[in-house]
Amino acid sequence: STAGSPGNDGETPAGATATNSTATHPEAPANGTSNEAIDIDAANDATVEGSGTNDNDDDWSIGEEVPALSNLDRIRGEMTLEGIERNARAKSTFTTRQNENQLFILWLYHHAREFVDEGLVSRLNTVIENVEYSPLMRTGKYKYKGKKSLTERKVIHLKDLCRKAIDGCLGRAGAAPPHDTVKLVRLTEGDNYKIFVEYLAKRRKKNGGLMKPSVYKGYRSSLSFLFFRYGIAKPQIFDDKVRNAMMGIKRIANRANQRGEGDIGDGKRPLTFELYQKMNELFLGLGTHEGFFGHAFSKATFNLACRGDSTGQIHTMHLQWSGDAVGIPFAHSKEAQTGADPTKRLPRHCYSNPLDQTADFSSAIFGYLATHPEILAKPDGPLFPGTMDAQTQRFRDVLKLVLLKHKDMIEKDFAFNIGQIGVHSWRKA
Repeated sequence: STAGSPGNDGETPAGATATNSTATHPEAPANGTSNEAIDIDAANDATVEGSGTNDNDDDWSIGEEVPALSNLDRIRGEMTLEGIERNARAKSTFTTRQNENQLFILWLYHHAREFVDEGLVSRLNTVIENVEYSPLMRTGKYKYKGKKSLTERKVIHLKDLCRKAIDGCLGRAGAAPPHDTVKLVRLTEGDNYKIFVEYLAKRRKKNGGLMKPSVYKGYRSSLSFLFFRYGIAKPQIFDDKVRNAMMGIKRIANRANQRGEGDIGDGKRPLTFELYQKMNELFLGLGTHEGFFGHAFSKATFNLACRGDSTGQIHTMHLQWSGDAVGIPFAHSKEAQTGADPTKRLPRHCYSNPLDQTADFSSAIFGYLATHPEILAKPDGPLFPGTMDAQTQRFRDVLKLVLLKHKDMIEKDFAFNIGQIGVHSWRKA
């Protein structure tokens, strides 16, 4: 059966059958050999100025502490040949494509092994033959206390090991794959495109349901990215056949969505203004540093109508007082990553509301700065220090705390399931 095979990440292809019995029966005795022979390439951080690895080492005295790199220093350090290649796509985009290609290749290994490079087949055979399950058998303090059965955990463990082996062959962002994985040229010949279409048809949610049309589109984009990374051009006839199949897949998926397959809306639900006000009141009600942070981050994101990552990039020097408003410009955002559109760089204005504290932007920023005086000590520094990912996660943590604490009230008074509320709800509001 496929229910236990390491073929995908929580989305089991329906009707699949595994080729290797060891993969589908992870409880088989292991020979105790470790997986250290698998070559997993680690990401290489670019050398940046002042890191102690360039010709300027003599600028520092013995025993003197080298200053920690700022976000700006790290970005400057990306201006290298490899860094340029790596930044041609967003890190999250590369990670998404890489993960999806791992799943596709693992599916090929189980169901159409003739399309997988022999070297990778050998690596995966070695992983499966030498799998070691002893880390799952811990007792005492480190004993597993979750709900998954031992068999389920063995399947997940084996799948992760296989994906790591594939990841090592695909390599890191900004560099060509170090090893062959899929016989891409053969995949484009004749009717072999149906192999990929079959894979798409068998991708399912955990409950066996279909994905949304946009999800299947992402799977196809991942395949195109795989061709690009290996420098192989897809024949026009192959593209046309896949495009035609995608039309059928998206039509079926969309009809299922209309008839109750998942939510029709995409992503998190937009906040109502009343719930936005209530959330701000609850953030302040925490009476902690994190509460003041959540309050300020909430109002900045709402007023700027931006993503949480963009809020995390605001610097105090970006605050431009303009009459009765504060203007905040963005040089970089998800929809304007190269800065080519000058209109995207125009300041977005945030206004005060002295009659209602739950909607007042200025008092939120004042309260945040009053409880975080270190921000004012660095007038050229970030308003929310740390990486933009870290600040978004910090807001998620505060939001989760508030949602769980006031779950019943939010669901009863505002008719919102707390699972529908996320950082993106502020941008959509």
